[in-house]
Amino acid sequence: MAQDADRVEVVPIEFDIPQMLSLLAQSLYPHHGAAVRELLANAVDALVTRRAWEAAGMMPRSQWLPQIVVSFNVYEGVLEVTDTGCGLTREEAKEFLGKIGRSGTRIYREEIKDRALVSQLIGQFGIGLLASFKLGDTVTIVSRSAKSSLPSDGIQWVTRAGQPQAELSACVKREVGTSVRVRVTDEELRRKFAGELPQLLRDYGDLLPFPIFNDRGEKMNSHGEVPWVANPVPDRRELEEFLMRRGGPGGSNRPLWVIPIAPAGSVSMRGVVYIPDDHNFVNQEAAVDLYVKGILVARNYRGVLPEHLLFCHGVIDCEDLAMIMSRDAVIEDSRFRAMKREIATQVLNGLRDLVRSPSDFRRVQGTFDAVLKLAASKSDEVFEAIGGAIRYRAGVLGEPVSLDEYRQQAQARRNPAMKKALIYLVVVRSAQERYQLDQLLAEEGLQALEVQPLPSWMTGSGRRGEPNGPDYDLLEKYATYHGMDLIPADAVVDLFQEVDEPRFARLQEALAGVLAPAGGGDFSIRVSRFKPVDLPMLLRGGASQAGALQLIQALRQKAPELAAESPDVGRALELTLRKAEEALDRESREFQVIVNADNPLVQEVADALNDEAVRRDEQALLLIGSILADMYNTALEYSGLGIMPDHILDRYIPTRARICGTLLRSLQYLLTTGGSLEAVVWGGQGRQRERAD
Repeated sequence: MAQDADRVEVVPIEFDIPQMLSLLAQSLYPHHGAAVRELLANAVDALVTRRAWEAAGMMPRSQWLPQIVVSFNVYEGVLEVTDTGCGLTREEAKEFLGKIGRSGTRIYREEIKDRALVSQLIGQFGIGLLASFKLGDTVTIVSRSAKSSLPSDGIQWVTRAGQPQAELSACVKREVGTSVRVRVTDEELRRKFAGELPQLLRDYGDLLPFPIFNDRGEKMNSHGEVPWVANPVPDRRELEEFLMRRGGPGGSNRPLWVIPIAPAGSVSMRGVVYIPDDHNFVNQEAAVDLYVKGILVARNYRGVLPEHLLFCHGVIDCEDLAMIMSRDAVIEDSRFRAMKREIATQVLNGLRDLVRSPSDFRRVQGTFDAVLKLAASKSDEVFEAIGGAIRYRAGVLGEPVSLDEYRQQAQARRNPAMKKALIYLVVVRSAQERYQLDQLLAEEGLQALEVQPLPSWMTGSGRRGEPNGPDYDLLEKYATYHGMDLIPADAVVDLFQEVDEPRFARLQEALAGVLAPAGGGDFSIRVSRFKPVDLPMLLRGGASQAGALQLIQALRQKAPELAAESPDVGRALELTLRKAEEALDRESREFQVIVNADNPLVQEVADALNDEAVRRDEQALLLIGSILADMYNTALEYSGLGIMPDHILDRYIPTRARICGTLLRSLQYLLTTGGSLEAVVWGGQGRQRERAD
């Protein structure tokens, strides 16, 4: 017994081969579309190998057409991928199909002497056929080797899911090459796959070096149309037309700008980085459609482009990269880093070329203004390439001016102290207020650049209209880089001069009485002198928050769905929305009414209210209340509109002021002479009634 206890028993480990293969396929290929990618990769390797054998004299040359044909019979559920490549002998089938991990491509790579052809071989691991079991339960391979001259030398290989063995038999095959048939048994997957197949062929096969046809003879990839294959140095038009045919960001629109990517140093890569003509396109992270030897690794692959180029997309094909076993990512080794450095260099040079084409640069900025400024403010390299060319609205007319142009104009200013001043104006101010500041600056020979801030509820700031966001960040970076002083416009000119005169006290009291019943919120009334004198009144604060409210409403609708997925996210979103709504409510209610002491109509109203006879007459006070309400409504109209009011100041406001002034003078005359005040207040409506009768 003691001897048995001490005895070491060697127990053989058994493998459940079918179960292991199923687990391997499920983990490596989570999506059934991977089957198409792997079958296309195998077909390409077969075609490259046949071409290499002929070139090396390993087989007689013959007339043959390298191509891949893909068909799917949705009723029978059979996907078939056929190539005219090197095919398989019976012994090769046993060696390469019967041994998981035994890569035929790896063997061929060692045999082929032509390095250019070797570089086109895709296969590495010898497991790609497993992906077919994501689609169906039976894979049938019919093949005839290019080394054979007899149709009867064909072979048929049948593998079924869950079976540890395959069936190999002889068959007749007239054409050299291989056909792989995958039987899809799931009815729902059949219908889904039928709709997906054309896009899968375009995704995975678009840049492959051989044509891919469907069973109707329609070409399904860009073979013969890939600019850098047809022409080592493609021109801009060729790249644009390729991208328009291909689709993707920007759809069929002509890209705003294209940057060819060429081999550099030891990096063998080709492709294009482009700026799409699509207002709705902004990458969450800068990304490209990444290919290795023509086979798609992934769309929107991150980490290839410089991180702040959110307005760019790309199509990159690199021979040097090593894919991981599932082929949906690459190993980010020294070769990947070298490719990334070279792409960054070429893209930045392409952006410098864009700056040298002002009309194209304006189109790009018109589409991607905010993200362009964000990139230049966050990245020193992008800033040096394009920062000085970025344009801001400036001056009374809001004409765009580039930062470099603004700096050059500053050198010609009359006041030496202002030659290094970079003046900005936060556009949260009303249209009238911006116009006023611009007018005052223009009198001094100065201009302010308009800065669009982020809303305070997004930044967490308690103060509305603080300078922040990409507009301001870029100005700050530019001023620091060029040794300029960044100064707010209201620190350069005095917009309002406070007035403390008893003459206007009753006007302020009357205006408060007009506004209070309307529920105007929390307001204060002050009297100041400001330009232009044609403006009797303006509002500060309480500007339109319509855009922010729309965003909050959209998030409110989405909140239940997000809360269902993650209660923590739901609670955090609810807290954020409540704070945003409180901030918007507070901002929309807190405002100042500023009355212009230099305005003739304001002076006439103030004088009328100081007249004891006017104050005793109820209808006179009613008329003055209507005039004050009209002043306020006019100010309210323009406080929420982003228009330049120069034409309004020239025509509309003076006309209304003259009408109101005439009414006031008529009022005072009638009160003095004892005439009928009712004729002034209600005469217009009375005449309308008479005409109606």
